[in-house]
Amino acid sequence: MACFSQRIGSKSVMLSDHTDNSNLCYKWTRAGMEQLTGLRYVCAGCRKLRDAKHVPKETPLPTRKAIGDQWVDDGPMHAHFCQPFERAKVQGEQERRKVQNELAIGSRENVASAKVRIDVRVVQNYMNISEEERNKIRNEACGNAKATKKALYRAQTKRFMNVRTLQGLAQNDCRALWITLRARSAAPESPFYDELLMRYLDDDLAIFASPRQLQLLKKSAVIVSDGTFKQAPKGIYQVYRVFGFVAATHAVPLQELEDTEGELMISQANFDFEPASIEEFRLNFIHVRCKMCCFHVRQAMHRRIQRMGLVNLYTSREQEGRAFQALLRKIGALQFAPPNHVNRSLHLMQQLINESELELVIRLSLLDILEYYATTWVRNSIGSEFFSLFDVPVHRTINHAESYHGRQRWFYQPHQLLGRWLVNLQEVNHAEEESAVSIQEGLQPPSQPLAVTAEIDASIAREKADIMAFLDSDYEDEQFTETLSRYYGRIGHLIGFNVPPRLEIEEQIEEAAAMEEAEASLNESGIYVVPNDENLDPC
Repeated sequence: MACFSQRIGSKSVMLSDHTDNSNLCYKWTRAGMEQLTGLRYVCAGCRKLRDAKHVPKETPLPTRKAIGDQWVDDGPMHAHFCQPFERAKVQGEQERRKVQNELAIGSRENVASAKVRIDVRVVQNYMNISEEERNKIRNEACGNAKATKKALYRAQTKRFMNVRTLQGLAQNDCRALWITLRARSAAPESPFYDELLMRYLDDDLAIFASPRQLQLLKKSAVIVSDGTFKQAPKGIYQVYRVFGFVAATHAVPLQELEDTEGELMISQANFDFEPASIEEFRLNFIHVRCKMCCFHVRQAMHRRIQRMGLVNLYTSREQEGRAFQALLRKIGALQFAPPNHVNRSLHLMQQLINESELELVIRLSLLDILEYYATTWVRNSIGSEFFSLFDVPVHRTINHAESYHGRQRWFYQPHQLLGRWLVNLQEVNHAEEESAVSIQEGLQPPSQPLAVTAEIDASIAREKADIMAFLDSDYEDEQFTETLSRYYGRIGHLIGFNVPPRLEIEEQIEEAAAMEEAEASLNESGIYVVPNDENLDPC
């Protein structure tokens, strides 16, 4: 029977029965290289006594030979001079070491869950023996809760380097974290040997991308970008990723694309409102048009409503609430204003608010929201072309990035130490990259858009075609007001400017709390971020 070794965590230990007592056994460890006749083993107990000089150095050790996990001899050469082990103790150790080995090679399980699994293994594997014997095995496996917890934690952290800062990552002994997963196990003659994942590193910033990821990104027609605070490593302010619509979604250094073979095919890049990153992108990619995510505009509107204390009115089903919602829906749709009709549309919204039958205080609140919308979004510092989505047929949000970051809780614990986070990054990136390449080569079908998404895109296209046909015709002012009002109402409904559930507002509050926690983590590391106009929240 092959068992797990405590020293190297692999199945390098063999067991043999005691000749006179079935409750006792001997442990055997490897000695020497494997030969055609089998692998040589020596008694672990006898070796320990001789190494401790309890017997003369010349005392021969009991030896046996095995192929695989089967003995190929009739018994040991030379007699044992050690005390045999209790079989229950050995079996209990093995149940714990099995779980330790799984944690050491990458099982994504916390220590408490692993301890429960040891108990389950004991019950399942030793159901047919007496309760007394089973309890002995269980006590050896995890009876000492504190010691078991420490042993499992050591196994879990065995494959992680103790790296906590970007300065520490720069050390040469951390080179295993600079390369891709396949490079870590590649032979020196392999083309993947020393394949870099980390492309840039200084005291404040690290950028990661594999060569295949850069090739995939360069072939993407549309890219989106987004950051996450919740799943950032401890002491790191934010993890910011760029996603391409070829297949994979990875953090990529855009300045590296110029050195990547092939023609750049990116034509559109979607952002949330982060002026610094957008301006830097536009300087380097002057032929790519940048667009504002309409989902973030909607989120910003919801937060504005919340800050003004209008949530109850916005979620009301009464007539006054419905009228309030209808006007907000039309304001939110101004991102789809026809070309050269933005200012006239703003005046139209002001007219609709003033002519509504809502109470004066509500109309004033709506005018305040309209002023906020016009100042912050329509007349943003980057330009009206960035904000307008009238000429964008599909991919108007960065929701793919948002949903990706939401799924990161499956792979990353919140605010892990940097070393652990980077190992997870290598593994997750490799799996995503393999999937993306399979899709590109036709070996795996790509994800298809939801039917409802395609239906919404088609409906928006029809509404835009109809409004352009109307604007090209001869019309009266009253017709303009009625037609544009109806257009904005329909577009606002299609892009989601409807009554949100309270849960959505609570999630937005939670996201703001995560940002505060990230900032607190930075402060603990002695880094202070000075607020400036680019850090202020328009969304």
